[in-house]
Amino acid sequence: MYRGFLWLTAAVSLAAGAFSTSCAWAQSSPAARQIASRLTANSLKADVSFLASDALQGRATPSPGLDIAAEYIAAQFRRAGLEPAGDDGYFQTAALQSATPNPDGVELTLEAGEATVKADKAAAQSVKVRNVAGLLRGSDPALKDTYVLITGHYDHLGVRGEGAGDHIYNGANDDAS
Repeated sequence: MYRGFLWLTAAVSLAAGAFSTSCAWAQSSPAARQIASRLTANSLKADVSFLASDALQGRATPSPGLDIAAEYIAAQFRRAGLEPAGDDGYFQTAALQSATPNPDGVELTLEAGEATVKADKAAAQSVKVRNVAGLLRGSDPALKDTYVLITGHYDHLGVRGEGAGDHIYNGANDDAS
C-alpha cells in the first residue's frame, strides 16, 4: 500500500505541475489565476487521499462510503462554482437492480469434473444510485452556448474477502485519481 501511495503522490504532483504549466498562456485571465490558486499538488493529494481512505470502505455500490464520496465531490463542485447538472442538484439519480441471494430459493448446481457452480434464486431490489455532475458554461459572449460537463466516476470495489489482512479496495489509482 505504501508503494501505491508514493506512486499516487508522484502522479498528483506531476498532474498539478502539468496543469500549472498549461495555464501559463492564460496568466492574464482572472479565471485562470483563480483556478491556479486553488489547484495545487497538496490540494489534489488531499482530495485523492480522502476519497481513497479506509474511512470510505472502498466506495462499493451501494454503500455509505459511496454516499459520503458523492457529497464530498458535490461540495467540491459547488466550491468551484460549477452549476448543478443533475435532476437533484448536483446528483443525477438512477435505479440499480441489485440481487441478493435468497437461501430459501431454488438452487441449480452444475458439476464438471471437480468444478461445481451453484446458481441460487435471488431476491431483486431497486437501489437508488447517484452520479455527480456539474456544468461550466463559456464566460466569453461568443462561447455562451458552449459548456463543459464535469462528472465524478467515484465508485469502486468496496470490501472483499475475509480473514487477516487489509480487504479494502481503496481505488486510489483508479477512480479517485
